[in-house]
Amino acid sequence: MMSENAKAKMTMVYWKSDRFWLGKLYEHPEIMTQGETLEELEENIRDAYRMMAMDEVPGEYLVKEIVSMKRRDLVKELTIAGCVLLRHGSRHDIYLNPLTGQRQPVPRHSRDR
Repeated sequence: MMSENAKAKMTMVYWKSDRFWLGKLYEHPEIMTQGETLEELEENIRDAYRMMAMDEVPGEYLVKEIVSMKRRDLVKELTIAGCVLLRHGSRHDIYLNPLTGQRQPVPRHSRDR
């Protein structure tokens, strides 16, 4: 029941192995899959993202578009939720949720410094 308007823009990092195309989501490096063709890889990675995003969501649910928040507000919310700064990347800071082990990249742009 996910709305067509509720689309996430993601970046797929991919490469060719001996038999398959392999890929992972840059924004969610824990999501990785394969496909015999690039089209199949892209379809599989979309399915893997949907499964992760919709894990534990009941069959009946509502969708609401939310306004994006400023970086400082996101960092504040992550900190309140118990997340800790794991490391500074070249363009992102990586925050870790110690309870789940999930990592979340937070973009750092020149206007945010």
